[in-house]
Parts: sequence; structure tokens; C-alpha cells
Amino acid sequence: MKGTLSMKRIEEIKRLQAEMDHRQQVEDEAVRLISECRFEEAIKILETI
Repeated sequence: MKGTLSMKRIEEIKRLQAEMDHRQQVEDEAVRLISECRFEEAIKILETI
């Protein structure tokens, strides 16, 4: 039982980390677009998260 609970927590942490990594990539891309004055594209990409 304890091992199963730990595995579930590990899987949840992995899922959350993957989501955070994805969000960071989107935010980095948005910053790049903003620095190029491509505001509408930045807004569109930010709307995906």
C-alpha cells in the first residue's frame, strides 16, 4: 500500500513537472516574440497555457 501511494505521488510530480516545463517553454517563446515586437503572436501562444 505504501509503495503504491509513493508511486502515485511520483507519477503526479512527473506530470506536474512536465506541465511546468511546457509552460516555461511557452513563456520563453512569448518573451522572444515580444522582444521582436510580435505582440499578437505572443498573446496567441500565451493563450495556449
